[in-house]
Amino acid sequence: MCQNISFIGEFNSKADSKFRVSVPAPFRKEVADANENTFVLQKNLFDDCIDMYPLCEWKRMVAEIRLKLNFFNKTHILFFREFCRGTKEVNLDSNGRILLPKHMLELVDIEKEMVFIALDSKIQIWNEEKYRSLALDGPSLTNLASEIFKK
Repeated sequence: MCQNISFIGEFNSKADSKFRVSVPAPFRKEVADANENTFVLQKNLFDDCIDMYPLCEWKRMVAEIRLKLNFFNKTHILFFREFCRGTKEVNLDSNGRILLPKHMLELVDIEKEMVFIALDSKIQIWNEEKYRSLALDGPSLTNLASEIFKK
């Protein structure tokens, strides 16, 4: 499905009056190389940002989740419904822009200016102030890395 899509970098951007925003050129190149021009937008489950998946990556992730779910278990159904709640499919237009849903921007406190950040196979769209305020200092990052990579 996805041909090793891996986004790299952080880019500031600004939506126009119709909430169209240019996807950063390096991100557009990455999806073009994979013959992909459709993204799925989802309000992040934990943070006030929007997750932006290439459609092929979204389908891969949902297939993985589906394997772990029992659709005759109410708890599983509740989780999956909330996981999919509010998702939106968007396409790159001929100018390399996507249309961001206004309600989604309001949920994450973005008016017009935002930052696109790469997280390997997905992109996150943040209010820049919020994103910058969450940065870890060196010792905190070291402690977190130690916790994650314990032998």
